[in-house]
Amino acid sequence: MRGAGCVQSALPVRMLSSKGFTLVEMIIVVAIIGILLAIATLNFDLMGKKYNIESQVKQMLADFEDVRMASIQTKKQHAILLNPNGYVFLIYSSLNDPSGEQVFTKTLKYQIQLMSAGQYSAFSNTPLTISPLGYLTAPLPPLTIAVAPGLGNPYVNCLTLQDVKTNIGVIQGGNCVFR
Repeated sequence: MRGAGCVQSALPVRMLSSKGFTLVEMIIVVAIIGILLAIATLNFDLMGKKYNIESQVKQMLADFEDVRMASIQTKKQHAILLNPNGYVFLIYSSLNDPSGEQVFTKTLKYQIQLMSAGQYSAFSNTPLTISPLGYLTAPLPPLTIAVAPGLGNPYVNCLTLQDVKTNIGVIQGGNCVFR
């Protein structure tokens, strides 16, 4: 009888020890999940910056082309005043109008800079004048605008304004390579 009692009491102890996870195993799993979440969060932040820069470049392209088209449609001179954190659109009533009328203002999330021969300089109410025929007349084209240079690895982060068109690209080796 004694042998039978030992077998019965040993069976529940063996079953209890084989169920569930130990505390050490649980801590290791939680640590691994934490590391994976940290890596995913960092990648998400970088992807967010990349997307925002690309979005800003594309929005600037659309805005500049809208101003060019408005110049042609209204047969009036327009201007864009560039600043590091935004730009202002002006329409002129005539070629002799010295100040123009402000159409709208755009605030930018990422700073823009003038890029020339691989060097960057800040804008300070820098005017881009567009003739009634849609030509960029001042400053003399081409003019390259860099958006948040050195930040992230976006697909596009620069615009080059030429006489009659605007291209977008990526900064490589001090140049805006068109995409």
